[in-house]
Amino acid sequence: RAGGPLAASTVRNVHTVMRLVCARAVRYGWVPSMSANPAVAASPPGVRKRRKTPPTSEQARALLAEAERMNPDWHAYLRLSAAVGSRRGEVTGMHHSAFDEEHATVRIETALTVGLEGVVETDAPKSDTGFRTVHLDDVTAAALRGVIRRQTERVQACGGRLVADPYLFAQTVDGSVPWDPRRVTRRFVYLRQKLGFDKVRLNDLRHYVATQLLGKGVDVITVAERLGHEAT
Repeated sequence: RAGGPLAASTVRNVHTVMRLVCARAVRYGWVPSMSANPAVAASPPGVRKRRKTPPTSEQARALLAEAERMNPDWHAYLRLSAAVGSRRGEVTGMHHSAFDEEHATVRIETALTVGLEGVVETDAPKSDTGFRTVHLDDVTAAALRGVIRRQTERVQACGGRLVADPYLFAQTVDGSVPWDPRRVTRRFVYLRQKLGFDKVRLNDLRHYVATQLLGKGVDVITVAERLGHEAT
């Protein structure tokens, strides 16, 4: 986009797609040779995996405290992400109906993805195991109740009403348009830089949840199910 080279991971993703396309073309006889997939001969670059560095407990508390000073809804978003270990699109895609106030649970059943035409909601998380119901601690549940209360107060102050089953984290008063996942990431980058936590990513909150639960003796399968991973 800025005229520079593509990241190695992007090149590998494109190569994977082209290899599959060419394989189908070979199968249908759309290429001259019935035995050669031209993409197989290509050599995509290697990708060095980034070492996962979940924030420490002190960093997590500092991030949440500063987020609360910035905006209570932003604090609720990060607290929910840290408590559930959810992906960015899973939280931004949550509707009111996903939150069971009586039983203090949230259902992960939709997700937002960023496509060529902008933000799109899907009916399924990243995988089948992504569908899950997660119990919340009292503080996180209270934070979500606060989000709904403030949302209701804002729309009433504007003389309007919420749409049917609005988004929990919405950028419109009536709750019809969710937060843009890309803006969420940019906002987190600003937050971490403000605190000097330059190596902490938004997705690292998922790893923070995993390390905290495993450190408390929770079994691996339970942790995997909470985060929406395949339990193997």
